[in-house]
Amino acid sequence: MAGTGDAARTQPGLLKRILRSTWTTKLLVIGPALALLIAGFSITGKFIQPAPPDHLTIATGGTSGAYYAFAQKYKETLAREGVELRVLSTSGSIQNLELLRAGKVDAAFLQSGVADAKPDEPIFSLGSLYFEPLWVFYRAETPIETLRNLKGRRIAVGGIGSGTRAAAEPLLARNGVTRETASIVDLAGDAAADALRKGEIDAAFYVASAEAPLIASLLRDPNVQLLSFRRAEAYTRRYLHMSKITLPRGMVNFEEDTPHEDKTLLAAAATLVIHDDLHPALRTLLLRAMTEIHGPGGLFEKAGDFPSAKFVDFPLSDKARRYMQDGPSILDRYLPYWVADMIVRLSILLLPLITILLPLMRFLPPLYRWRMRARIMRWYKEMVRIEEQVRTAHTPEERARAFARLEEIDDEVSEFSVPVGYRDMHYNLRFHIDLLRNTLHRKDDAAARA
Repeated sequence: MAGTGDAARTQPGLLKRILRSTWTTKLLVIGPALALLIAGFSITGKFIQPAPPDHLTIATGGTSGAYYAFAQKYKETLAREGVELRVLSTSGSIQNLELLRAGKVDAAFLQSGVADAKPDEPIFSLGSLYFEPLWVFYRAETPIETLRNLKGRRIAVGGIGSGTRAAAEPLLARNGVTRETASIVDLAGDAAADALRKGEIDAAFYVASAEAPLIASLLRDPNVQLLSFRRAEAYTRRYLHMSKITLPRGMVNFEEDTPHEDKTLLAAAATLVIHDDLHPALRTLLLRAMTEIHGPGGLFEKAGDFPSAKFVDFPLSDKARRYMQDGPSILDRYLPYWVADMIVRLSILLLPLITILLPLMRFLPPLYRWRMRARIMRWYKEMVRIEEQVRTAHTPEERARAFARLEEIDDEVSEFSVPVGYRDMHYNLRFHIDLLRNTLHRKDDAAARA
């Protein structure tokens, strides 16, 4: 019988069959887990934003205005994070909005009250930044107490497409001052200031920050006066985007006591709006810059008043809303923005590992144990059949074939790789093979003597 076993051990393809069975076992156990992980990564991959770009473009206004000056501060802040801010000078808020709607810029400064948000428009606000007073300057020798006194006067209301023009004309019209009752010219910035100083016009409107150099120079000019809105409360009831603010006496220059009395002003708010295509990481970076630049306050703002969710024409973005309510996240507070963004994107990739792999770690050991036990039980079933074949064999050849298969099983079991934790089942199987071999040999010898 030994020769028969040796012949079985040299059968071609036996080792391949053993290896193939081993890998089949592994594939049946690991395959479903891998398939679930691949499916999980495929699904979550659709929700992962690509890495943020290293630049964005912002529309500001004229180079002499506050928007342009603040954009330079934003540019310096973003440059520290390795992001280039491209500053685009424009005619003002109206043109800024047109560029943003056309997708030609990523972000824009916008004066509150000039935009009419459309439903489902891909434009969102990151918040308001500071108050932009409506400055109405007039020549000192011209007695102007209210906007009604501008009838028949020469008035500069800002250039076409500017926020100043959008704010001034409705107020003038409510007071009966139109192009039919006054000489309204489309002058803005330094050109309007020069015309006012030369007496070519009687009044000039500006919507600008108090920090704007042009406003500061006009406030200090003794030949120019600033109109105080005595009916400011009534205007704020009619124009909800406007606020009533006060320029205190002496605030501009204590030594010269400029202005000589408290001035009541109307103010819109400067806001920062973005196109919905802007990467979330760059939105966070802009929000951080807004807090750094505008958070300390200014001439009309207390520290912490801005950035604010108030005074916006467009819906506040979800990221801005969370930022206003809860402040920056821990990652955004202590890490560079690109590191925080990378961690967020990696955490999304880890979701399949957490939601799928952890349960599988509990499921795979029982499954592997079941596969190992099923393989060993298959050999036990074959051993039962071999025992039956020997007992019912009528010729020596039939018994030899049964013994040869038993030796083949012994070889398969010997070559079968079993982890240490399952060696007890493996050794029990080999012990039972030897036990069956000896039992069958005794029965075969007894049958031969009979």
